[in-house]
Amino acid sequence: MSDGNGTTIGTEGKAPVIIASRQRRVEAGLMAVQEVEQERDECKREFEELETMHRGLQAEHDALKLAYARMQTEVDTYRRDRDEAVTRLAGFEAVFDACLVIMQKHRGDNLSVTAAMPQDRSYQRVTATS
Repeated sequence: MSDGNGTTIGTEGKAPVIIASRQRRVEAGLMAVQEVEQERDECKREFEELETMHRGLQAEHDALKLAYARMQTEVDTYRRDRDEAVTRLAGFEAVFDACLVIMQKHRGDNLSVTAAMPQDRSYQRVTATS
């Protein structure tokens, strides 16, 4: 007699006998479990490799961000230095202009500029004539 699940029901006190179709289903199920476990292990290994690669890329990204921040700070410093230099230059130009005016007043026509002062404030040689 059979119980409908592939197990043959024997007489009392005897172990159930597994018929071949049920054994094939059990073996197929075990093979499926083993295949799924193998696939899981492969996916886990690939995930760990990707995680390691991600950590490396993240470290590289962080290093690049730090380098960028340092470069930006350096650029800002250079800009500030340039702005300070331009400010000092403007002050020196004002002093030179004032000196030229004072010298012209005190010397009269004896002091002449060999060329007109250009707009870019590059001065030509100033000569004293007697």
